[in-house]
Amino acid sequence: MSILTSASGRIVGRGYDYYQADKVMSCLQIDDGVYKGLVEGSTNEPYEVVLNVAHPRKSTCTCPYADGHKICKHMTAMYFYLFPEEVEEYEDWLGINSYDDDEYYYDKPVTNRIEIPFCFDTLLHNYLNHLSKEEMKEMLYNELNKNKNATFFAYLQDEYQKFIQKDPGGMGLIEEVNNRIKSSMEWVDYDYYDETEELLTDKEKAKVKRMYKNKEFAELFDRIFFNPSLAIYTDYLWVVEFYKTRLNDHGKEELIGRLNDFFKSIKHYSIRNPIPKSQVLIVIYTLSEFTIKQKVELIIKNIKYWDYVVYVVENTKEKYALYEEFKKQMDSGKYKHKTGLPDVFLLLNLALKYNDKIYMEYHYYNVLFEKNRESMQRIIKDERHEEYINKIKANTDDKQVLELIYAETKDIDNLYKLIMDQNNEYLIIRNIDILKEKYNDELRDYFIHKFNEKLESGTGRKVYENAVQSLKHILELEEGRQKYEDIVENLRLSRHAKKKALFEVLERYLNKKYTEKRKATLF
Repeated sequence: MSILTSASGRIVGRGYDYYQADKVMSCLQIDDGVYKGLVEGSTNEPYEVVLNVAHPRKSTCTCPYADGHKICKHMTAMYFYLFPEEVEEYEDWLGINSYDDDEYYYDKPVTNRIEIPFCFDTLLHNYLNHLSKEEMKEMLYNELNKNKNATFFAYLQDEYQKFIQKDPGGMGLIEEVNNRIKSSMEWVDYDYYDETEELLTDKEKAKVKRMYKNKEFAELFDRIFFNPSLAIYTDYLWVVEFYKTRLNDHGKEELIGRLNDFFKSIKHYSIRNPIPKSQVLIVIYTLSEFTIKQKVELIIKNIKYWDYVVYVVENTKEKYALYEEFKKQMDSGKYKHKTGLPDVFLLLNLALKYNDKIYMEYHYYNVLFEKNRESMQRIIKDERHEEYINKIKANTDDKQVLELIYAETKDIDNLYKLIMDQNNEYLIIRNIDILKEKYNDELRDYFIHKFNEKLESGTGRKVYENAVQSLKHILELEEGRQKYEDIVENLRLSRHAKKKALFEVLERYLNKKYTEKRKATLF
């Protein structure tokens, strides 16, 4: 269950509108699968959203609608912001045409019925006596063909066995392959199916090549393999490569059209496994001809189907031209919110037998697009690190990227200013070890202010726990323990003196921190 499936269709639509209107002001990860941010709403102050991706019902928002653990439009807007690939899926879904009401919901008018006359037998005899032998054969053929299943078991079973034994025109192969495929496609779980299942053995492939010149064989073979649902198997690549040299342009366009329709249909299944879609895209790619620019556009559009991306890179002869066009598209800055793109530089680097420039470009874009800390650390070690860092700064206004740069380069002043301007407690806590070197007193005052602000918001153990969450970080600062104890003593002399639960929480955190510090000293 995701945020989108937990919300109503109306809420998802409104969240999509908010995302498109850039109402998501900020968003950062505060825990594994948990994100916190601000989303503009209908009031002057933005709403504070905490999004729990793994457990949507644990998500919260300060808007009135979300009261009672409802999924609201501000949550769905942030979800779209975090996962842009879901935007594409939703937009594709919006484009699906609905059924025509007239065709599906209204019955056709009933025609007037005529009673069968008493002289029906005489009329039938007269009619048959006037038919030629050829006309009678055609009529019998049409009637027997109306129910093939009944006709086969009533009249044709013995004929079938004789026919297969003679194997005229490869009919035995056609029957065997058809039965095998029907069995494999009878029920497919796209999350657990075996994409390597063999549709044709090597011996059968060789026989198909020999027999395809037979028109009847070719027609039957096409009836089996002009089936787009088979494209989920890697073995179907042989079929499309076989067709590519034998089908005319119209035949290829027809098959590509069917494959595109099939891909659109399975995009809307609840499939976690990306391989089936990747396989279909690979088949479409193999049947088609694309320019370098079109290939790059396809890579960007389908980046979440990694097997497909790998296939396109590996099967492009002009790999350096592909790299240059891909870099050009990345430099345009249009795709900063599309995840996974920097990994293409690693793939191109491998394809081009390792190039240090491309390798560093991977790290550059991994910081710029993905906010990756390890890549930032790798850039700092490079002799051209100032060039890369200045380039990142010049090409982003993303506060998370700037935070990463300032933190890793120990630019304490800019880091402090950036974080304090946002007034975000989570960011301060995340960078406390760096900031306390120069701003120890300011941080202490900030946490004391936050503690008092939360303490004044109400009463009860939950309020006290929340307030002490801010105060406990004073213990990580210089002379923090003494300051913490002074605050506790002052509280005992204040109007809060009778709040027993408050002092229990304060003492627990003080003793816990002392115990942790003592263990670290001993071990």
